[in-house]
Amino acid sequence: MKSKRTPLSDEEKEKILTLHAGGKSINAIGKATHRHHRTLERFLSRPGSVKQLAERKELFASAFDDLQGRALLKNSDEKLEKSSSLQLATIAAICADKSALLRGEMPQTIDVSALLEVVVALKHHEERERDSAWAEAHTRIVLDASKCRVQNCPVHSPRLLPPAPDTN
Repeated sequence: MKSKRTPLSDEEKEKILTLHAGGKSINAIGKATHRHHRTLERFLSRPGSVKQLAERKELFASAFDDLQGRALLKNSDEKLEKSSSLQLATIAAICADKSALLRGEMPQTIDVSALLEVVVALKHHEERERDSAWAEAHTRIVLDASKCRVQNCPVHSPRLLPPAPDTN
């Protein structure tokens, strides 16, 4: 005697669509939902499910596009101090690949040398800003020292000036 099938609940359908749109395999979804893979295949092959799956994938792809844009825009001086430029560039690249895959497109191949050039340029930018900040502080101390009337002032003594940043 054949066992009676229990229909998928709305919650299960949502979970199946979300997991599949996120790239999970039928077998992985079956384990997560405790449903047979053929049940999942039947559900996912229905026209309504196919349409919902395509919409869900586009929604996820748009979310990754948004995250990619935010990761690139966060490359501000404040963020550069907290996370490396390479980390932010990596986030953006991963999001671009994931977005393309969700849309059924081939991810773009990125020339590693071009990516390294961007990272080196950002590093040089950070060094120039650090050098500029040091030069400004040094100038301020020297100007203050020239106004100081105390002989061998411990605050303005040249031996107490911070060393120039290492440019190597």
